[in-house]
Amino acid sequence: MPTVLPEACPAPSVAETMTEQRSTAGEARKPSEDRRAELVASAADQIVAIGSTAISLNAVSEAVGASRALVYAYFSDRDALVAAVLEDHIEKLEALGLRHAARGATAVERGCATADVYLRHVIAHGPILRFILRDSHLMKRIGTQVGGFRIGIMLALAQIARRDLALLPREAMALAEMMSAIPEELGRLCRAGELDADDAQATCARLVEAGIRGLTPSRESTG
Repeated sequence: MPTVLPEACPAPSVAETMTEQRSTAGEARKPSEDRRAELVASAADQIVAIGSTAISLNAVSEAVGASRALVYAYFSDRDALVAAVLEDHIEKLEALGLRHAARGATAVERGCATADVYLRHVIAHGPILRFILRDSHLMKRIGTQVGGFRIGIMLALAQIARRDLALLPREAMALAEMMSAIPEELGRLCRAGELDADDAQATCARLVEAGIRGLTPSRESTG
């Protein structure tokens, strides 16, 4: 997939900053963490809406009634803002139980549980992790900040494939890509109102289990 090149987002000039100073002072009266969270949420909405991390900082700020100067008060550039979105959604996955899901007794249990966590995340927020993780420029820049966490369903499933299904790393990542597409598509149907959440969860579990069992039927039938 082509690398998403970063949009040029120059910091505001001195003149722009002076022009916006009065409105920025008013914006600052809102608690700092609340305003930062609003900007992160606005950026996340934009990423999902356009299917890319090439978001506009002007649009992000306007959506929450802030100035572009205020965005730079919290984030050095667009990459820093998107990195904050990624960290926020890592926390959301943890809150949904991703780490616990990866501790199931068998490959099927772990695969189905992690896929269910990811499905619930996609239903609530859209496939935002896929849009962020496919930005290789951004990943190279911020990878060390999130390297300690097994990000999203793809790496969780890849680990299952390597450890339990004895696949080569490249094969494991191919399987993880395929399996992650299941909750993403089912989540899309839920968000479009074409499928309810209960049916999506049941379908997700059935498809993921079939995929894993199809690779190692003898292991799972005896385990």
